[in-house]
Amino acid sequence: MVKVFFLGIPLRAVESFMADHKVNDVRQMCTRVLGDQGLVKWRINADQSGGTQNETHVSVTLHGDTRIITGSGNGPVDAFFRGMKAAFGPEYHSLQTIKLSEFKLEGREGTGRSSGTGTDVQAFAQVIFTNPDGKKFEFSATHNSLTRAAFMAVLEAFIFFVNAERAFVKLREARVYALEHDKADLADGYAAQMSTLVAVVTNYADVVAAIRRRR
Repeated sequence: MVKVFFLGIPLRAVESFMADHKVNDVRQMCTRVLGDQGLVKWRINADQSGGTQNETHVSVTLHGDTRIITGSGNGPVDAFFRGMKAAFGPEYHSLQTIKLSEFKLEGREGTGRSSGTGTDVQAFAQVIFTNPDGKKFEFSATHNSLTRAAFMAVLEAFIFFVNAERAFVKLREARVYALEHDKADLADGYAAQMSTLVAVVTNYADVVAAIRRRR
């Protein structure tokens, strides 16, 4: 029987470990690896989004840099997903393989207070992304606008995948440095952390190739 390894760890062990891994666990690892200042923190700017039923024009801010994300698709949510993928996929290779597999929108009671116009209701949006291995990742958001809630949930997904890739890259660089300086224990520790991110950064070979091209 042929055994497949990733950074010295049996790939089956990596897959079984990730089977029960939660989005929040990966987020916590990204925070530990990147530090709070190193995390990507995008936001959708209020009152600066628009478009038609199948097109979007959404203003997104990343570390003070504002960009207008445009896209077209099967409805505004799919259009925003495609626009984000087109805008950031060339820089973050893991975005090129994810799919928006399903989403749902519903109204939920907010504070429970009533006003002259009726009960306070918040829009709840849930989106599910799938990677090439068939693993699913769920993200959600609430807002008083259905469309805005959906955009926020999609944005949370992109933040998650981008930070996972950034953490993967940083760990790989640290592992290479440790190996070059004969620090095997440190290198093994970095490899173990990287294995946690493999189920998220599924095309890590492309990510590594991009790192080498930038050198």
